[in-house]
Order: sequence, then C-alpha cells, then structure tokens
Amino acid sequence: MGPEAKTTLRLGRQKFAGTALLEPDELLFRGETKLRIPLTSVRDVAVKNDALHVTHRDGRAVRDHGDQP
Repeated sequence: MGPEAKTTLRLGRQKFAGTALLEPDELLFRGETKLRIPLTSVRDVAVKNDALHVTHRDGRAVRDHGDQP
C-alpha cells in the first residue's frame, strides 16, 4: 500500500469524506464513495485553490489537501 491521507473528494457538486491512496498504478479513494483512477488515464494534474485537480478520461476529481503532512 502506498501513501494515504484523510481528505475530501469532490466530484462535480458532490463532496465525500474518506481516504485517498496513491498506489503504483492508480489513485484510489475509499470512504463515502469509491473511486479508482488508473494512472494511464490521467490527462492533467494541477493544484488550484489549495486542492489537487486530477483530470482523467472519465472526468475530473478534486481532492482537498486534508490532513496530509
């Protein structure tokens, strides 16, 4: 298992509490919802307004920085 952080995930106008994990081949989110983003599908990554924006082939996920060190 790779690095993980308690955080909030935003998908469109919905927000979900949970844990973000960075695995060798994918980004995972586990909590009130589940999300799996294969790294091969990532089109763009940017930090805006203190949040990580990940654009991938199925849309965009926004991860608040949360409790990361």
